[in-house]
Amino acid sequence: MALPKAVRCIVVLLVIFYSLGSERCAQSLNIFFEESMVTEAYPIHNRYRRQASNNFTDIEIEAVINTSDLESLRSVLNNFTFPLVLVNNTGVITSIDITTVCSWNMTEYQCICEDSYAWSYNKCISHGACDAITGDTCGCINARPEDGQYCQPKINQNEPVYLDIVLDLSVTVSSVPSGFIDEFKNTLRNVSFPLPVTQDLEIIYLNFTTWCFPDSSGGLQCQCEDGFVWSCDMCEVYGSCSDATTQTCDCIKGLPPSGQFCEPITSNSTCPPNEPVYLDIVLDLSVTVSSVPSGFIDEFKNTLRNISFPLPVTQDLEIIYLNFTTWCFPDSSGGLQCQCEDGFVWSCDMCKVYGSCSDATTQTCDCIKGLPPSGQFCEPITSNSTCPTNEPVYLDIVLDLSVTVSSVPSGFIDEFKNTLRNVSFPLPVTQDLEIIYLNFTTWCFPDSSGGLQCQCEDGFVWSCDMCKVYGSCSDATTQTCDCIKGLPPSGQFCEPITSNSTCPSNDPVDIKITFDLRIPEFSVPTNFPDEFMAFLQTLSFPQRITQSLTLTALNFTTGCNPNSSGRHDCQCEKNFTWSCDKCEVYGRCSDTSSETCDCINKLPPNGTLCEPEQGIPPCSQTTTIAPNTTTVSTNTTTIAPNTTTVSTNTTTMAPNTTTVSTTTTMAPNTTTVSTMTTMAPNTTTVSTTTTMAPTTTTVSTNTTTMAPTTTTMTSPTTTMAPTTTTTMAPTTTTGTQEVKILIITLNEEYLESYNNSNSPFYREMEAEIKNQAKAHIPNGEANIVSVDPGSVVVTYQVSAPSIESEEVEILQIQLFLKLSENYSVIYEGTPLNVRKPIFLGTDLNLTCDLPEAFFDYFKPNWTVALLQDGAEKIKFNDVNDVNITLNVPNSGPSDTGNYECRLIMGNKIYRKSAEERIIVESKPQIFVNHISRYVDCSKTVTSILTLSCSAEVYNATLINESGVPVGNEVEINIPENCTNESKKTFICETQTSPPFRQNVTFFFITAVGCNETDEFPPTGENQTVTVPCEANFDGEESATCSGGKFGNRSDNCILRVIKELLDQSERLKVEEIPGILNRLSDVTVSNKSSIVNSSATIRAIVTILHNVGNTAFSANASISINSTKDTLETVDVLTLDEAEDQWDSLNTQPQFSDNNTTEAENETEIKSVSSLLLDALENIMKRIINESFAINTSSTSLNKTTFSENFSSNFDSVALDILEAEGENETLTVITFSSMDNVLPARNKENSLATVINAIVVLVQSTGSVRNVTFTFDRRNESLRNPECVFWNFSLFGGLGGWDDEGCEFLTSTNETVTCSCNHLTSFSMLMSPYKPPLFLDWITYVGLIISVISLIICLIIEAIVWRKIRRNNTSYLRHVSIVNIAVSLLIADIWFFIGAGISEAEEPSPPACTAAAFFIHLFYLALFFWMLASALLLLYRTVSVFGGGLSKMSMMAIGFSLGYGAPLIIATITIAVTKPSKEYLPRNGVCWLNFQQSYALLAFVIPALLIVLINFIILVMVLYKIVRRRVNPNAAQAGEKHVLLVIARSLAVLTPLFGLTWSLGIGTMVDPKNIGIHVTFSIFNSLQGFFVLVFGTLLDKKVLSEITIKSQTSRSGTGSTSAGSSSTFRDFFRRKRRDGYHASSTGSGDQSYSNT
Repeated sequence: MALPKAVRCIVVLLVIFYSLGSERCAQSLNIFFEESMVTEAYPIHNRYRRQASNNFTDIEIEAVINTSDLESLRSVLNNFTFPLVLVNNTGVITSIDITTVCSWNMTEYQCICEDSYAWSYNKCISHGACDAITGDTCGCINARPEDGQYCQPKINQNEPVYLDIVLDLSVTVSSVPSGFIDEFKNTLRNVSFPLPVTQDLEIIYLNFTTWCFPDSSGGLQCQCEDGFVWSCDMCEVYGSCSDATTQTCDCIKGLPPSGQFCEPITSNSTCPPNEPVYLDIVLDLSVTVSSVPSGFIDEFKNTLRNISFPLPVTQDLEIIYLNFTTWCFPDSSGGLQCQCEDGFVWSCDMCKVYGSCSDATTQTCDCIKGLPPSGQFCEPITSNSTCPTNEPVYLDIVLDLSVTVSSVPSGFIDEFKNTLRNVSFPLPVTQDLEIIYLNFTTWCFPDSSGGLQCQCEDGFVWSCDMCKVYGSCSDATTQTCDCIKGLPPSGQFCEPITSNSTCPSNDPVDIKITFDLRIPEFSVPTNFPDEFMAFLQTLSFPQRITQSLTLTALNFTTGCNPNSSGRHDCQCEKNFTWSCDKCEVYGRCSDTSSETCDCINKLPPNGTLCEPEQGIPPCSQTTTIAPNTTTVSTNTTTIAPNTTTVSTNTTTMAPNTTTVSTTTTMAPNTTTVSTMTTMAPNTTTVSTTTTMAPTTTTVSTNTTTMAPTTTTMTSPTTTMAPTTTTTMAPTTTTGTQEVKILIITLNEEYLESYNNSNSPFYREMEAEIKNQAKAHIPNGEANIVSVDPGSVVVTYQVSAPSIESEEVEILQIQLFLKLSENYSVIYEGTPLNVRKPIFLGTDLNLTCDLPEAFFDYFKPNWTVALLQDGAEKIKFNDVNDVNITLNVPNSGPSDTGNYECRLIMGNKIYRKSAEERIIVESKPQIFVNHISRYVDCSKTVTSILTLSCSAEVYNATLINESGVPVGNEVEINIPENCTNESKKTFICETQTSPPFRQNVTFFFITAVGCNETDEFPPTGENQTVTVPCEANFDGEESATCSGGKFGNRSDNCILRVIKELLDQSERLKVEEIPGILNRLSDVTVSNKSSIVNSSATIRAIVTILHNVGNTAFSANASISINSTKDTLETVDVLTLDEAEDQWDSLNTQPQFSDNNTTEAENETEIKSVSSLLLDALENIMKRIINESFAINTSSTSLNKTTFSENFSSNFDSVALDILEAEGENETLTVITFSSMDNVLPARNKENSLATVINAIVVLVQSTGSVRNVTFTFDRRNESLRNPECVFWNFSLFGGLGGWDDEGCEFLTSTNETVTCSCNHLTSFSMLMSPYKPPLFLDWITYVGLIISVISLIICLIIEAIVWRKIRRNNTSYLRHVSIVNIAVSLLIADIWFFIGAGISEAEEPSPPACTAAAFFIHLFYLALFFWMLASALLLLYRTVSVFGGGLSKMSMMAIGFSLGYGAPLIIATITIAVTKPSKEYLPRNGVCWLNFQQSYALLAFVIPALLIVLINFIILVMVLYKIVRRRVNPNAAQAGEKHVLLVIARSLAVLTPLFGLTWSLGIGTMVDPKNIGIHVTFSIFNSLQGFFVLVFGTLLDKKVLSEITIKSQTSRSGTGSTSAGSSSTFRDFFRRKRRDGYHASSTGSGDQSYSNT
């Protein structure tokens, strides 16, 4: 009765399926079908739908039924009367046919088609036909199709199939005769039809419909033949070329590209008239306000009213009516008002959003304040009913008010609360928004520790979680609280008490955690496990870890240690054991009396450890599974007498299905049938199983459905997950069977047919596996489980009553050898032994050994290959050593991967694979708190320092001088006999292989030279101390103690991530270039702030780029576009303005001593970082891929293109023209750097830094030979002058590099651009200076200085001659002391000026000599000014106190020398002491003078000099005032003397050079640097200052002149009166001339006489 019920259910399902028609419903029907049949059902699938002409849909449904009574099914179906009308006449079932019957024949399925159905030819071939193949079909196949397809209806092959074929014949016009069309028609008429083409193909008829020919306009005219016309659409689109009486035509002006041709007239009735299509079009007319008359709108309306409608636009388009709806005009505020016309209004939304500008009685309005940008306009009133009222929406809003603590009064909170209480609610905010109420919930204030305390107001508390996380700051009686110690960052605040009930108590949760502790072997004693166990036993439990976490117990379960074979013995502790399967898989290393064991030969990789003994059930009588094997344990059924048991096998191969198998014990002469119902996708079949004979044999079988990898099963019936499933035939046994799943791999290309059990490959494999299993395993049976891709992986099953591991190994070897006769076969050996970890730059060594069991099969020679991620990396041929080490030197990131080695002999491959992916790690960073440290022997304490040692990730230990490890921390003790020669050394060494080390040295000193600072510890005099870098940096800092201060500092601290990339770049491989450039770009951009403040990191990045360029250049490797962009992004960071100070420091002195260039022709050693960066970029750019592209970054632009002979283009702030070049299609690469001036110093070949880079730096490279290139640079600073066209010459200044103009010339200049021409390509720019004085000024300076030096020497000689005479008068003596010291200071300063100029202009300047010159020039020019100040003060003193008294002679001498030499010495010493350690004493252009741009050291000269000039000028004014006053006083002794102005002029002439007032002209040179007159005047007066001192300070002095005259007369005692007279006359002349000057004397004692000029 079950079968009729099932059929009826199918009918019901069909009805429901038709009604619902969705996949979801079909799934529901599937469940219903299963319940109805009390068995399994597959989903019902809609095969296809076909829309019939009567609006009915035909649906074919396929169903699969598993039944053992086929005839009953036929009978039931035959009893149906068709059609079956469905519910409510919604459809009918027209027929139900059985198509396919599948039955089991004890070995396989056979599927037979019913009458009128057959299998397709493909199914007959792929599954094997079990009857004859007739007419490309068969009626029976030997399998059930996996795709769910079943027998198909037979098709009468003799019925003709009619096809309409369109032939398109194109003929060249020139080759067509005039009567071609007529001839072609006649030819077609003579053809008799039907016309056979092949045996199965014939042409029934052929119609000539269309022919096209050129017309006079060059187009086509396409003519229809008789009985054919063009369709209405074609005539309308292309236009008719003939007089057509209807809408169709027989000729059109063009050939439709869609392949349409003329159609029979019968199918083209008169075209239906075109009904008009109504369109609403919105016209938006915008008119300029200024051009609109006042009555424009009215005129516009009148114009529209005068238009009569409909208004034709084209033949097919007319305007029926036009409505003027909206017009907008500016209002007084500058916005728009948009007005609706009568009958139109704005919608509710528009009125609300833009606001009404008219009095609207409803929510709609006729005017709004703005024009909606969405194109909306006024709408008809009929479509705008009254707007619905807006129900209020309630929102909870949290307001977070932050107030600065310093601005809050003490009672702020109370005032704030009172203010809130006084607010009346609801409080309107806008027309549509009001505040209903406001609760003050939380306020936070700083506590004493600098944190926050957040207090809840009344009625609010913090949640349980917040109180627990942040801690309560108040006494809470429950788990909630009203104050916590912090403000949650998630925006949570206090909550109402009603929503915070008492928090539920937290019941403890027991969690088992497994700790895996790995310790290097060499760092533990032999009894470590015992010591570790003893330590654990000392612990008392429970141990509280946090407030919420308690450790209740800790069990030491498993300990693994290396054994003699290089593997690990993993031993279980007491009361723990390994499970049965682990003992079998990994092998026992201890004698056990049970199937479990307490020691295995390996640590399982899945993290499994020893388990408690009581938790492991007794192992069943099954055999252990080797890796990738499956054990199946079966049961045996005991049969009662005279009964027959049949247990059928059920195989399920369709996806997403479940197989259910039943076993029934039957009485004699009965049959048991296991049924299965399956509904596969898109199939219709009714399958049955074979009925057993009444008398059968008693058999106990097992039923197993297995995937390639399964678990141990003990039930005779198995339900599988929807994986790839292969059915195993039942195996007749008499006891428990042991089953192993094994794998053999073929190094062949995988084909889908290999997994077909009927394929030759499958059968060959299975036959060989069966043979080998029988040969090497007693009572062994084997069959293939699956054949899978991955090369070709054959998974097979071996079963036997007992299987030994040695038997399995022999089976695998023999199968490997046998199959290798025809296939390339891989034998999977033991895992590849790899030393871990592998560090960057170390060698990766892999030992690939061949076991002795295989030696005879591989000799005499074989090939060894090392593969990384499947790609061959190393290969050796003709190897006969069973142990070979494969070495990967200098491992880097590209060496990370999965490794395997292969020993190859013909088709035989022995493979050893690494168990885990090998990762090349960065070297561990070592952390020590001291590197070199000086310890004072005078310390009284014994232990004064602690040295600590650690490493990143790995352990590290300290090793003393004796080589003994002393732990990772040690105290430094002072030796008993502590001297300056005492020291202690340690090594901080990582516990890795290989180890990494950091040396530490402690020097003991008896005296401290420099006290401890924030950066350096106390150090001995002239000793260098080294300290570690700060966090995230690698390297060290050092400084030398000199004169009690730390100087000569060296910072070698490199950002850690950059240091790793630097180490990698030192051993860079070509394939690693893209990765390192990308990583460098990411790291540089993300650590920008740290890099621009670290010169060592900048130097490291430049070195990385240089190494990349060298590697790419030497390997001739190409740099991709992405890598090029990464490079430019890195350069952007290096050239930032913030990095300018670091570059200035790097450019001061050589940074490299080795040869860093790459090309053989460039033999210059690059010694500066800036030159190295430019060189690296040039090398990288030479290797850019040969494509045209452009890259733009923040400060760099790259363009690569091709050109022939000449080229012209504009780039970023520079135009480039190549006028002469050789070759065609040459590449050109142009890079512009907008901020490279921060990197490259502006020194030219004269070593002058008076110039600046006033344009971008452009790098140009070409594969062609360029003889002339022109650059037009945009000026950055238009006020600069004297342009120089230059390129960067790496060889200048001994490898430091500089700008050179060789091969480049200046062409033209405007206010905005400068044009240069060069005859070569490299890196170019343009230098300019604020002002470059003419060359004759240098000659004036040098000639004047020479005259001054000679004059000063004469002055000192004269002073020496007359010194005895002038000492007699104090005033004269002090005056001449000042003059002598002025002369001495100026003479020494001028001499050092010549020395400094010579040092600056030398080809190889000497920095120490230059420093000395600058110091002495500074010192003695300051001395000159201070002695001029002393002279002026002396004159002022004598002018005010003419008659003596006051200071004594010695006091004035002491003041004079202290001021004249003491003050300059102090200023000069402080200047060099402050600026020299930071290397900012001298300018960076090589000039021996004080620096100004970096340290402003020049101000130490300018400020004192200008102050002295100002003071001397004031004194001069006071003195002149005294002179004028005496002249105008009638009672004065000199009142009768005239010519006051002449006296003033003479006094100015004498005192100006002696007071140094001419130096004030220097202010004029700074204010107006282009004024040549000021420069000439300044150069003449100040270079000749020595000459003026001689003339006005010495020769014009009366006493000096008198003494010289006397000396002259004495030496000429024999001369005549004429000579004497002449002398007297000369003396009188000077006396007479000086009478009108400033002269004060007394007739008394000579000591009181005073003369000052």
